[in-house]
Amino acid sequence: MELYNDTSYFLNSLESENTRKTYLKGINDFLLFLFNKKIENVTKDELINSSINYQTMVRYKVFLSENGSEGQTIRTKIYSVISWLTYLYKAEYSLPNPIQLRLERKVMPKINDNNGSKPFTHSEMTKMIEKANNYANGKAKSILLELAYMTSWRKEALLNIVVKDIYKLKDKNNYYLVDCVDKGQKQDTKPITLEFYERINSLIIERGLKDDDKIFDFTAMTCDRLIDALKKDLNIRGDKTFHSIRKSSINRVLDLTDNLILAKKHANHESIVTTEKFYIKNNLDFSDNVALFLMNSIDDTKFDNLTREELLNLVKGSEDKIKFSLLTKLEKTSKVK
Repeated sequence: MELYNDTSYFLNSLESENTRKTYLKGINDFLLFLFNKKIENVTKDELINSSINYQTMVRYKVFLSENGSEGQTIRTKIYSVISWLTYLYKAEYSLPNPIQLRLERKVMPKINDNNGSKPFTHSEMTKMIEKANNYANGKAKSILLELAYMTSWRKEALLNIVVKDIYKLKDKNNYYLVDCVDKGQKQDTKPITLEFYERINSLIIERGLKDDDKIFDFTAMTCDRLIDALKKDLNIRGDKTFHSIRKSSINRVLDLTDNLILAKKHANHESIVTTEKFYIKNNLDFSDNVALFLMNSIDDTKFDNLTREELLNLVKGSEDKIKFSLLTKLEKTSKVK
């Protein structure tokens, strides 16, 4: 039980339940590859005498690839194993230095982030979310697309979300939270509306899912084929992939707020340079550049003579970011009252 207990200490040192779960699965997958046994049935001596080396990790990578894992999934599984072995090595297990086990970049699978792909427009996203309902297992596919658009998470992260990753922090909150571990083991939490939660929960109930069950029973390939089908049925052109939804989500934040900091936070980027590089739109039309109006005073008396209907039409016909700003102020004013 020594190996099992030490592994439990290692897992408990990790920050989130989602990360612990991901690492435990990665460790068990590796032990099943080596011994056809999970952690609770493997002894310390068995692990030490297994002669784990660089070639072991190469063979494990090939094994994962041949059994359906790809890209980021393979990287995550191998990273979790090496992190675990590093912990045991520091705990004075007679193991090779885990630095020697790290696979070279040329050996590891390339991650196709589709950074060259173009984002979907907001209109295209809403049509895709609606259209997906008409496909086989359409309710789950529609919810997956909507969650991807709301959170900006990659498909690998979305497909690993389990039931207990969705929760309500306080009874008075009018939203639920969803946890995930995205690319590079980045933990992230995003809110979802009560209405959206109810739709996800109805899917959970229909499928009889338990706390540790994945909400979406899809493969990465299924997600890619879904996007291809939707593009064809809705006549959406251009180099747009599932990863384009992430770009669309971040662009939508910029459309609504014009706030690069909020966009960085939404994207869970480490550096704001990344946000700026990939998502700031290069608009060379300077007709509305603020520099042209810096010396002008704002004449709000022009609103005084407008009828109620004219004022409503002006507001409703404005850009989404203006309407978003007005609605946010309205909600804050309502709370004060």
